[in-house]
Amino acid sequence: MVIWINKTSIKPFSWVLMVLLTVLPFTLLGQNYNVKTDRFMLNLSGSAGLVYSTNVSASGLNPVSDIYAAVGISVDGAYELSKTNRINLGIGAEYRNYFAHPEYSSSNNFLTLSPETRLALNVRVGEIDVEFSDQLRFSADPSNVRAYDPERAEVVDTPITYAHFDNTAQIKAEWDINKDYRADLILQRNDLIPIQEYYDYIARSEDLIRIGINHPFSTDFSAGVSASYAQNRYRKHFQNDSRSTRYGLNATWNATKYISFDGQIGLSQNTFKYRGNNRDTTNPSTWYMSLAMEHAVNRWLSYTVSFNRSQSYGYVSNLINNDVWGLSVQYLGFRKSKIIGSFYWDSGQESGGFTPEFYDRFSAEISMEFTHSKKIRSRLFYRYTQKDSNLGNRTYDQHQLGIYIYYDF
Repeated sequence: MVIWINKTSIKPFSWVLMVLLTVLPFTLLGQNYNVKTDRFMLNLSGSAGLVYSTNVSASGLNPVSDIYAAVGISVDGAYELSKTNRINLGIGAEYRNYFAHPEYSSSNNFLTLSPETRLALNVRVGEIDVEFSDQLRFSADPSNVRAYDPERAEVVDTPITYAHFDNTAQIKAEWDINKDYRADLILQRNDLIPIQEYYDYIARSEDLIRIGINHPFSTDFSAGVSASYAQNRYRKHFQNDSRSTRYGLNATWNATKYISFDGQIGLSQNTFKYRGNNRDTTNPSTWYMSLAMEHAVNRWLSYTVSFNRSQSYGYVSNLINNDVWGLSVQYLGFRKSKIIGSFYWDSGQESGGFTPEFYDRFSAEISMEFTHSKKIRSRLFYRYTQKDSNLGNRTYDQHQLGIYIYYDF
């Protein structure tokens, strides 16, 4: 459930909210609110950070640099109704205040909500485990967005912000048919809810059903099959409504004590109803896949190599096709710190529309995390992003340098 808040009412209290999010973790620490009893558990953590960006809105037309201060809080709680029934609650919220360009601040949009903002009820019915959950996320990042201006009847390639909610309500059931087979069923509702009228044309709802069966062939290898069907409907008739089906295989293999493989591959088929005005008349289908290899070289060094091919709903097109190559490396050779590096290459293209975009994007990040005590950690990071697009005003680069302090209570 989304609770709507008028953004103009938030703005006068932006600094008050920032102070509260900073002080609250210390207050709770002093009162020792982290609780663990026979049935109830509650964990609280807070964060504060300072980040400099050379291109706040990831714009190739008019890049602006700024520094923002961020404070956040994360709450993770669980209550056991019985031995087999449990309620889980996770809340993650962060407030950002930009110093030179306050139009990007959370006070002009909304608190950033992390994917961990989630409510779930876990129950067991006979041999079936069932989870009812709702996950809410908010973001205002415009880096991937193209917008349509109905007044000028043209596409805007560099919008300033894209403030929206993503809400996922889900029922998931898992059934151990016998010792050799496990089945799962997922019923899901996904809602994209813009809070700016400018983006009302991409407000949408998707209903999805997925079934799957997995079989462990040995202690080191398991595989399965899955199938899903989804219907996607837009609130307005600029984008095209659609239905899609997916059929796929998945497998997990622990090749050795130090090397493991995980992957899925399948066919995604889409059918669109051409009653919208986005000028995209394609029905793009593709082989989707997600492949990853993890290797622990020794007790200090490990890395993961991955490849992902996927489709997502477009902003001024039916779909966006993406191929993403990734490499992440982690080094734990220091006593109270670790170094993490990640590198990604993303090749994407819109399926059609006014002027379809084709792009390549490279991103690299290196970070160092320090453990100062059982309760305090810090993280220093540098991130570089470069995007090359066939649309010149969407070609950009971005440097980010930041530091965060985390409080685990």
